[in-house]
Amino acid sequence: MKKYVLPKLLSALRCAVLALGTFSAFSMAQTTPANTSVGAPKPAPVEINIVDKKATAETRSLFAFLQQQRQRSIMFGHQHETTQGLTITATDGTQSDTFNAVGDFAAVYGWDTLSIVTPKQEGDVVAQIKKAYARGGIITVSSHFDNPKTDKKKGEGMTGTAWDQTPAVIESLPGGAYNDVYKGYLN
Repeated sequence: MKKYVLPKLLSALRCAVLALGTFSAFSMAQTTPANTSVGAPKPAPVEINIVDKKATAETRSLFAFLQQQRQRSIMFGHQHETTQGLTITATDGTQSDTFNAVGDFAAVYGWDTLSIVTPKQEGDVVAQIKKAYARGGIITVSSHFDNPKTDKKKGEGMTGTAWDQTPAVIESLPGGAYNDVYKGYLN
């Protein structure tokens, strides 16, 4: 490992150790989603104030859990926790830089849809996501859709890509000229 990378990695790992110390304090039963095979009891309905009044019971439960946790701990998260890293030798969902440093996984696992939908530019991570979920991890999924207003102009630098900054949000909403293109991305 190059000598200038090691100090930055060690500093990041120290932060991870501090954050994970608080994560380890609460049990898998509290963090395990209700429909996994781990056997955690389904959480009782909690009265919460959430923007989406049609949110599922699982979403409401997660929101209540996050509200509860913020009073007493910090949850550490890591993008591609078990599939990309400097110290992992297997990408089957059993290792991570965090685990290899402190003996526990991050509380929050992030993945990108580039790893879930074809052409799976970052490899297929569905099995790793299921393992993270089964161990009680909170899963986040991000996406890098192309700019719906300019995606037909690809090949002109960043034009048409997810990094194209041509304003398109308003025109991508329902009733906008590019809403069908945006809905096509979602499909």
